[in-house]
Amino acid sequence: MDAQNGPDLASLVVRKSDGLPGEGYFTSLRSAGEYDGPSTGMRAEAVVRRRQEAVFAYYAASGTSVESMDRQVTADDGGPQACAGREPL
Repeated sequence: MDAQNGPDLASLVVRKSDGLPGEGYFTSLRSAGEYDGPSTGMRAEAVVRRRQEAVFAYYAASGTSVESMDRQVTADDGGPQACAGREPL
């Protein structure tokens, strides 16, 4: 959850290469005292998966699907990519 008690939508913004958010995401979690592990590997995958599942659960409980909100965004090292069926930026 973010500072306003909403879901961590940033956990959905991942690199195409490994399915994980970038270094800044993990730096932010560490600064907030919410994670103390590496930015890659099994621990990183597990924390991201839990946070993504919390996003999906939040919207499922509210009756709003994440897909309908067009929020799942992927990024690779080259920058933003296609968003739910749209052409890459």
